[in-house]
Amino acid sequence: MYREHPCCSLPDDKTIVWRYFDFAKFMSLLDRSALFFPSARQLEDPFEGSLPLVEKKWAFLSEGSSGFRRLRRQLMMISSWHMNQDESFAMWRLYSKSVEAVAIQTTLGRLKESFRFEACYSVHIGQVEYLDYTQDKLESRHHLAPYLCKPKPYAYENEIRAIVDLCDEMQIKEGASMDVLKRHPLLNDALNQDGVYVRTNLETLIEGLYVSPSAGGWFLELVQSMLKRFKIELEPKHSVLTVPPHY
Repeated sequence: MYREHPCCSLPDDKTIVWRYFDFAKFMSLLDRSALFFPSARQLEDPFEGSLPLVEKKWAFLSEGSSGFRRLRRQLMMISSWHMNQDESFAMWRLYSKSVEAVAIQTTLGRLKESFRFEACYSVHIGQVEYLDYTQDKLESRHHLAPYLCKPKPYAYENEIRAIVDLCDEMQIKEGASMDVLKRHPLLNDALNQDGVYVRTNLETLIEGLYVSPSAGGWFLELVQSMLKRFKIELEPKHSVLTVPPHY
């Protein structure tokens, strides 16, 4: 379920957030009633979990080696959301790999509440801070802090992220030796996962559903059919970007 975390800052619960999906990933969400949280190592940004340059001393003192930090990166599971009052053409282009795509619109409050039936994992939600990695410092020394900041060139993402920390879930203490880690009964299985599925109440999560501005009418009908098949009472809409221009 959702749990507050002192490292995570958030705007008001009424803040609107979006998630853009290819159709296959959307069908997985419907089929499993679960959001997929990929491992940080699976994300395209090579800076995920890295530290600003001025934090090198902290990195050495707090965990002793980069080995443990790299391991934590494999066990940090992240679901990314875009904070915006309206849908974004740029997000359609960046995060949907085909014209057959959908966007879920929800609020922070609904996102938090949608995890209330998740019994296996604690979900933390925080707003990403964008830093100059050559000179800015992290505000917190908590191990989640590097996953709640990104370099300034990524600021266009305006990201809210939900996080599952498998190190915490498996009670792996920060700075644990590699000998201790090798004896952990669950670690090998966790390291072989590309991510985890987090149970999600879809009727709570989805406030609005939009299909890609490039998709045809047939695709809207297909999405309607799939929602009915999974007994989700929601009427999908075409993107507002499909409204014809008036000259």
